[in-house]
Amino acid sequence: SNQMINTASAQATLATLAYNSGASGNWSNDASGFLGVISGAGAPGFLELSLNNSAVPVSFVIEEMGFNAGTATMVSAGNCGTLPIQLVDFSAEVQERKVALDWSTEIEQNNSGFEVERSLDGSDYKSLSFVEGAGNSNKLSTYSYIDPHVTEGSVYYYRLRQLDFNGNATYSDVVTVELEKNNVLIDISPNPVFSKRLSFRINTPISGKIDVSVFDLAGKRLVLTQKIVAEGSNQVSLDLSGYPSGTYFLKVEENGNSRYEKFVL
Repeated sequence: SNQMINTASAQATLATLAYNSGASGNWSNDASGFLGVISGAGAPGFLELSLNNSAVPVSFVIEEMGFNAGTATMVSAGNCGTLPIQLVDFSAEVQERKVALDWSTEIEQNNSGFEVERSLDGSDYKSLSFVEGAGNSNKLSTYSYIDPHVTEGSVYYYRLRQLDFNGNATYSDVVTVELEKNNVLIDISPNPVFSKRLSFRINTPISGKIDVSVFDLAGKRLVLTQKIVAEGSNQVSLDLSGYPSGTYFLKVEENGNSRYEKFVL
């Protein structure tokens, strides 16, 4: 069977592993258990250990060598059991100003589900939602979650907290996503405007509705209309034949983001 052992306290560059079955009270490294030489044990993390006998409680000792010769770290593993899941992938991407999380598993054992956690700084995580797991499965299972509460120009960190039916938890790796700040680009052409018809090109990151306003120099709104635009470049025009020649301001508002451009009529 397999067992995950926390090695966060191991600070050596090389370590040997021995086990104690609890039957004789003696530490052993013979072929009836598992003995390994671990490279790079100084990094906090977990080791996956294989044991032939899972019927009795098992403890492990990590004998650190190198920097801390002769010291030992005791780690109690309890009854040896299999890992709850095998996570194939975990990804996050921006989709229409939301963050889409996708992950999949190959094997699940005793898996209650996944808590989706998010952090703004990479250290303080808060739970967003719980996604129910497959329980026990030996086939590919896929999962997804949409986080709609995100802000442009921000960076978000996500991880999965996998829970089994016994209340035990393991964590996935962290995935990071950055939402670029939206830039609504406007190009008025020609400017000055000919024949009292305002024509401008607007580039937007998504499809949707935009509010178009025209103001005079005193700040009075003269025109307010709504246009439907597609993602990318759009050509928009307004008939301003009822207004005198002069200087005006065009305002385009899209999803809370505004852009002003001055033009001459």
